[in-house]
Amino acid sequence: MTTTLPERKVAQPGAERAFAELLAEVMHMEQVPLERHFFDELGADSLVMAHFCARVRKKGGLPPSAPSGGSSCSSISRSGRRTGRSACRCA
Repeated sequence: MTTTLPERKVAQPGAERAFAELLAEVMHMEQVPLERHFFDELGADSLVMAHFCARVRKKGGLPPSAPSGGSSCSSISRSGRRTGRSACRCA
């Protein structure tokens, strides 16, 4: 069964969209609201985020990522743009 939460805005092309699509796949959702907190609002846990991290690495073309630079797809994408590199890393 697939669940969809209302989306607050459309994902920007690039990393933000890629993060949102990968997280939606991992969480078995059609879309992930970009500003929603991974854990508090979307119900993710450490195992879900480890799976997300692995998907990001496997996809290629994106920096290895995990939500250490933010708590939503939007925030980790913005964090990477400010620093010129991803603020999120998988150990």
